[in-house]
Amino acid sequence: MSTIDQTAVVAEMPLVADETQVVSTSQLRELKAGENFSARTTYEGNGIVSTVFSFRPYENGPRYEKCCIFDYNSVTEEQLYLLATSSVRIRVQHLLRQLPREEMLNSETLSKVDVLKDVVATGPRGQPDTVESLTRRLARKLGISEDLVKEAVAHSVATEQQ
Repeated sequence: MSTIDQTAVVAEMPLVADETQVVSTSQLRELKAGENFSARTTYEGNGIVSTVFSFRPYENGPRYEKCCIFDYNSVTEEQLYLLATSSVRIRVQHLLRQLPREEMLNSETLSKVDVLKDVVATGPRGQPDTVESLTRRLARKLGISEDLVKEAVAHSVATEQQ
């Protein structure tokens, strides 16, 4: 059984596994405001994956914890690869956004992806944010250029040192 923890530890979802099926206690519970939550995905074997995730049914509404069992037994190998690639593509987009601009816009960067080495081994959140990616995100949020963000940070640091 392999597990991907997407943040910290969450209480185990009640599961009973035998050779023919996995039975889950249906669970949907409202999360309290400010409650820490960690998504969890576990491969149970025999084409069965159990998950615990959260969702918000409408904007500014409460969050709910949901347990769900995915049965891949009727999925063909081709369909499985297509499903997996969709998720991996999103992770690659995230990894590209974390790179310095020159690397991000280089057509050779991540043009061929070793899924195990480049995506799975980096963990659920990928590489830590670099100064460049933080600058880029701040510039986007503020609607200003990256150069202005760098100047503001430099000015702030100079002011602090005085």
